[in-house]
Amino acid sequence: SLQFIVDELLARSGLVVQAARHRYACRIVQHTLRKCPAAQTAELAEALLQDAKTLARHTIGHYTVQQMLELGTEDQRYRLIRTIERNVRSIGLSTSGSAVVHAALSHAASDDKIWIARAVLQEPEVLISLATHRLGSVGLVQVLELLENQERERARASLLEHVDVLSSSKFGEVVVEWLCSSSSSS
Repeated sequence: SLQFIVDELLARSGLVVQAARHRYACRIVQHTLRKCPAAQTAELAEALLQDAKTLARHTIGHYTVQQMLELGTEDQRYRLIRTIERNVRSIGLSTSGSAVVHAALSHAASDDKIWIARAVLQEPEVLISLATHRLGSVGLVQVLELLENQERERARASLLEHVDVLSSSKFGEVVVEWLCSSSSSS
């Protein structure tokens, strides 16, 4: 049983989040979340959820958020998705956050994916930022595929205004290719 780890992480206020941001301790948090039943790690998850916005943008902490999006309970995933949706600007503009947006789009329920896509669409700077990050560019293609008709055209127009920035980015090229291929198939 890993209960002793859970107890130690909960022994001091803020220790769970501090551990999730540490390059080695984050692995202990993630392993505990992965191996223990949800009931055993509920308090750990709650502490992480309380600071999810900050963790999602942290260079190390975002890995724990991504794992919670993949393996968390339905309620935990729902709460994380809502946090991402409400804070898509601050999360999506960071390199670490772009990976979290991608994870959310990969593991969320269909309706939640559309809500995230629409939240991204409301923030043109986030569209460009996602396009220039490794996992963000993959996530952005998912966003574009989720959007329909006028929403997709709005996103396309916004991205095409910045095609020079996208073309100069290794990862932005993926988005430019998608834009070109989708316009020929329209």
